[in-house]
Amino acid sequence: MRKIQVSRKKVKGFALIEIAVAILVTAILGSASIPVITRVRAQGQESSCKSNLKTISTALEMSSIDNGGNYPNTLVNLAPSYLNNMPTCPSAGSSTYVNGYTNAVNPASYTVACSGSFHSYLGLAPNMPQYISGVGIIEVMGTNGGRILTPAQLLALTNLQIAQVTAQAAAAAAARAQAAAQLALQNLTQARLAARQAARTAATLTAAARLSAAQAAQLQRTATRAAQTAAAAQLAAARAAQTAARLGTAAAISAATRAATRASLLTQTAQTAATQAQTARTAATQSAILAAAARATSTQAAQTLQTTTTAARQSTQTARSSTTTAAQTAVAAQSALAAAIRIGAYP
Repeated sequence: MRKIQVSRKKVKGFALIEIAVAILVTAILGSASIPVITRVRAQGQESSCKSNLKTISTALEMSSIDNGGNYPNTLVNLAPSYLNNMPTCPSAGSSTYVNGYTNAVNPASYTVACSGSFHSYLGLAPNMPQYISGVGIIEVMGTNGGRILTPAQLLALTNLQIAQVTAQAAAAAAARAQAAAQLALQNLTQARLAARQAARTAATLTAAARLSAAQAAQLQRTATRAAQTAAAAQLAAARAAQTAARLGTAAAISAATRAATRASLLTQTAQTAATQAQTARTAATQSAILAAAARATSTQAAQTLQTTTTAARQSTQTARSSTTTAAQTAVAAQSALAAAIRIGAYP
């Protein structure tokens, strides 16, 4: 019998150095990804913190509306009427906003801060971020070029950011006010045109109504004279008929016939004149109604013009005031920037 020989090939495994290199690469990649993951997590926590600040700000504004424009002395007073629960900073794991709240009375204002240094991983200064009434969210970094900023430098940067945000808001408000003023001027132009057209229409219809009334009066006088003439003719025909009956002559009967015919014709003429006078009176009444409606429309258009003129003046005034405020806040922002640069807080 023949023996079957099975060939066996030796399988080569990983060398120790290869395994060590793979472990080293994995460790390096893992260590490199940790800061990225940590930073993304910190950014998400900061976003949640800013959302909490906006929620608290909304509750404060609602409380101010219900309390004569005054803000509460402590955030605790917001619950449960305006907040179900006090929000919690995800970085701190607790509510950091109660201790970071300050308010003023005259003028009414407030600041809500995330009290502490729970966002320092992102480079934020202590007690950041903050929400300032009339300004919004501000964030000031606690370092500059790798060095720790002094309290004076932090204050300068805070003032700078507040000034910049205020200037941006003022510029946006000025732009909106200018657009509103432009729209108000367009409305004013349209109101002027409408008032002029309404006045012309009212004048035209009033003149037509007066003419219709005059024509109706003339036709009424004509109808009255025709009626008087017809009445006289009827009286003359009656007398002629009496004379013809008494005399019985052909001449008297012929005269009575002519008088009756004339009286009939004059009566028809008087009736026609009366009908024309009635039609003229109806037309004059309708013309008077149209003229009265046109005058009412003209009066309303004049009132609208007056209201629109007042609104346009106010809008123009507001636009000018907003533009002045925007210019002032821009100057304040430049001054804050110069102050920050002067003490080395701004690169």
